[in-house]
Amino acid sequence: PWLGFLLAVATFVGTWFLVRRAEERRIRRSFESLAEIVLDRIPQRMASHEQILHGAAEFVSLRPGGVSRDEWRRYYAALRLEALNPGVQGLGFAEWVPLPELPAHVARVRGEGFPSYEVRPGGPLAPDGGVSSIVYLEPFDERNRRAFSRDMCADPVRREAMHRARDSGVVAL
Repeated sequence: PWLGFLLAVATFVGTWFLVRRAEERRIRRSFESLAEIVLDRIPQRMASHEQILHGAAEFVSLRPGGVSRDEWRRYYAALRLEALNPGVQGLGFAEWVPLPELPAHVARVRGEGFPSYEVRPGGPLAPDGGVSSIVYLEPFDERNRRAFSRDMCADPVRREAMHRARDSGVVAL
């Protein structure tokens, strides 16, 4: 009787082991397949973001007097990013402001309906003597309002990317 019991237990354990290994292989193949899909999509997604930035740069360049808040809002709406590029949280415009022009910049944005506007985070200026404040950001929802007025140059990584893009004419993501 013990021999039959041991044989049944050994058969059960062996079967369990084989099923477990087969399931692990199936899970690994599934993971690898999904990872390939993600790896294929990342360059496509980055190219899409780059195209959005090129379009925005061209839109701005066609308005030598500058872009108004309403024009930026309408441009964003026309792109239909939420429908065509799900996951894009917003499209912003950061304005470069040399230090001597900072008081006039603050007064202008306050006059546009933001009476407590200040360039944030404040503190010491970047080595190039100015700020790059996010002045337009759509959609202008609660999440994106937190980025409004943010000095992009206050962060060294962002500053370097923006300067690289400015100097090369190539999007720096």
